[in-house]
Amino acid sequence: MAKKARRERKTTKQEQGTTRLVSKRDLLSICQACDTHQNRIDTASGHIGELVKQYSEKRGLHRGAFRIIQRWRRMARLDSGKLWLELAHLDDYRQKLSIDKTAQSQGQLLESGAENVVALTRGETEEAGAA
Repeated sequence: MAKKARRERKTTKQEQGTTRLVSKRDLLSICQACDTHQNRIDTASGHIGELVKQYSEKRGLHRGAFRIIQRWRRMARLDSGKLWLELAHLDDYRQKLSIDKTAQSQGQLLESGAENVVALTRGETEEAGAA
């Protein structure tokens, strides 16, 4: 009988007892690069925050709803299956917990494309009628 040749597994440096440490120059270099990128992220985040604030103050954007939609848009780009599953569960929970019925009884669900949504949420129609 022929013996099967045993392949020896290569051992890693950690298994051999040696660990390579990053040099000070490389560590400083990557820290500086990360700081640069983080500053860009912070600047962009500030611009986004200001834009959302303007739209919420002047154009009726609901910040909480917009945050959820942005999360779902990001999820759709990364994994549309996860988005589908979350929306399916959300619809199921809304139905089982009668969330829409509760919101309608409080007048919180508005028709899509309603022109006076901003006026209703800010109470401007009552003020205009009183003037």
